[in-house]
Amino acid sequence: MAMTAIWTGMTTLSLLCALVLGRGSALAPAALEGAAAAVELALGMAGALCLWMGVMEVMARAGLAEKLAKLLSPLLSRLFPDFRQDRGVMDAIAANVSANLLGLGNAATPLGLEAARRMSKKTPGVAGDSLCMLVVCNTASIQLLPTTVAAVRLSAGCRTPFDILPALVTLLTVVAMLRASGAMEVLSAALAPVMDRLGVPPETVPLMLVRPISGSAALGVGSDLIASFGPDSPVGRTAAVMLGSTETTFYTIAVYFGAAGIKKTRYAIPAALCADLAGFFFAALTVRLFFG
Repeated sequence: MAMTAIWTGMTTLSLLCALVLGRGSALAPAALEGAAAAVELALGMAGALCLWMGVMEVMARAGLAEKLAKLLSPLLSRLFPDFRQDRGVMDAIAANVSANLLGLGNAATPLGLEAARRMSKKTPGVAGDSLCMLVVCNTASIQLLPTTVAAVRLSAGCRTPFDILPALVTLLTVVAMLRASGAMEVLSAALAPVMDRLGVPPETVPLMLVRPISGSAALGVGSDLIASFGPDSPVGRTAAVMLGSTETTFYTIAVYFGAAGIKKTRYAIPAALCADLAGFFFAALTVRLFFG
């Protein structure tokens, strides 16, 4: 229901902006272009996603997940001290962290949910410190190999999709309508002075706005920025690094706490949003340092 309300609101905003700015005739073509782009994007990413999710399954069956848990044990024990003696929880956390490091958000979620369910048994209905830490780690999306973003850049014609390491249909249709109606331009123009002072490309404002709400929408906006400005442009690179260093905060919180039966989220949401902001600004800074 929440996501339906969001897409309805975005569509309504597109219609209103199109009427006010006199761009009504551009909406229908934009909707068709967005739908076509969604299919094209899905086909371009399918192979890479299937490959890496298969790799995670092979790792689990080969016992590599258990070895990885031991390798990450010193760090994870400090981050999740309440469960350092719980083998089941630590193994699930290690697998979740590993999937995130490889940029496999879809593969990381079920592993994280398993850890969240186990953690919730210790403090039923209330998010303990360790569970809050797990959620924030997932929303912060610490990635070493952003494979999903790389697949987007590859489908856009980039010859070196992984050079950002220093640093579908309805969603893309709505995003295309927002851009065609002028709503994105209005927001970007309003925030441009602030973004310029902070060293963040104003064109990435729409990505910053939708990233905490929906991963698919953010991927749509990001892929659109990469396609429009080029995968090797400052805007394209910044968008790619933003996608690789942040996560869908509200979606992640809703899924993890919902699965664990948590009603009192405590400080998880503000902490996660702070992680998002840090990810956005340091993404722009990193691109300037390495590619400026």
